[in-house]
Amino acid sequence: MVVWLGWATLLGEPKLPPIMRRRGRASAAVLRSCAAFAGLWLTGCSLGADPPALSQAQFDGLRIPDLAGLADKIQQTFKTVKLTGYPRVSQVRQAPVSAFGDWLVCLRSDAENDPRVYALMIQNDEIVDYRLALVIDGCERERFAPLPTARAYR
Repeated sequence: MVVWLGWATLLGEPKLPPIMRRRGRASAAVLRSCAAFAGLWLTGCSLGADPPALSQAQFDGLRIPDLAGLADKIQQTFKTVKLTGYPRVSQVRQAPVSAFGDWLVCLRSDAENDPRVYALMIQNDEIVDYRLALVIDGCERERFAPLPTARAYR
């Protein structure tokens, strides 16, 4: 655009780009307002953030799922996603807003050749959904431990 304006000045043409020259000033105003509206709309999409972590008083009213009680369901998910070796899980923690459950557990294998990590969404002591872990799930920051009563699937 700068180069075009430079040549336009040398040639004595008006300093408006061709689209504005053809359609006039009203069209230029419409283009500017559309760009401004699109920017505001996209800014609104970025305002959604995770709510603050629950305080201890709020946790007292919620029952955190027990990993030992979910062990069979986690093992079934481990087999479903075809991981090998022994399952390793993180601690149960509050799920992000974008998850389909209230609680989240990260699942991976102890096999060094399989780097996949899954996020398991839990609600009412049921695994309601699972997916490959996303950045928002925070599984890369988690410590993994063996699943209680875990068996190998090779």
